[in-house]
Amino acid sequence: MGFKKLLSIKVGNSDNRLIHALVEWWWPYTHTFHFPCRELGFTPLDFVMLMGLFCGMDLELPYDDKYSRLDEAEKMFPRITSNDIRHGNITLPYLETWKVILNLKLNNYNQDMDIVYAKASIAYMIGNIFFSNASTSVLTGYLAALTDYHTIGPSKFDWGTPIIAALYRGLDEVSVLKNGKRKR
Repeated sequence: MGFKKLLSIKVGNSDNRLIHALVEWWWPYTHTFHFPCRELGFTPLDFVMLMGLFCGMDLELPYDDKYSRLDEAEKMFPRITSNDIRHGNITLPYLETWKVILNLKLNNYNQDMDIVYAKASIAYMIGNIFFSNASTSVLTGYLAALTDYHTIGPSKFDWGTPIIAALYRGLDEVSVLKNGKRKR
């Protein structure tokens, strides 16, 4: 699908002090880091060089709210229930169940379901890596990008622009103190 470079980035939970330090220096009004020595921006070009996903090129990433309805989501993911869709989001635990269902080591692979498995894996990536949030779910509107499996890869859609926008939004949310709240 073309996401190999992005998915090869190793993430560990050993020490989050660097992340906390960067959040402390993030300035949401200019979308830059304000260090004592100078201001440092994270541009779309930086994102492209680090992640390998281009910004502002190819087709716009489609989004359609119709997939928040159970009948539309069922067309894409068989056996989905109303418990798996909450407030216009598909839960990541539901998408994780496809890893168990189509496990090659269990010799239960069904060739007819390989597209469903690929869509579930990419939807999980969208919710857990690309547009992650505290709700452990993915907005169902992004399922529109999975309707034509011939165009899913990064060479067809502009994944970079919405991902960098979500990164900026996430940094903005955690860097601004709300009344009576502390940074988390």
